[in-house]
Amino acid sequence: MLRQFATSNYGGIEVEDRLATVAPNLFSCCRVDTDRTCSVEAGEDMARRLPRAEFVVFENSGHMFFVEEQEHYLSTLGHFLATQL
Repeated sequence: MLRQFATSNYGGIEVEDRLATVAPNLFSCCRVDTDRTCSVEAGEDMARRLPRAEFVVFENSGHMFFVEEQEHYLSTLGHFLATQL
């Protein structure tokens, strides 16, 4: 089922109009993968719309950057959380 939706034009998830109701926001994505649901452009766009958003690109991994770049992910998340307390 996942393969079918990932390879078809299924429309995506439309939540952009509700992003401002959730703050603060950390948008993370990867550059290596061509994942159309988590593209760099989409992350940049969402982060740009919000006053308290940060945006991070994981340059050396695919969709599972939290596993493939675990140290970078943990330090990024730790820094973000520390600045929000």
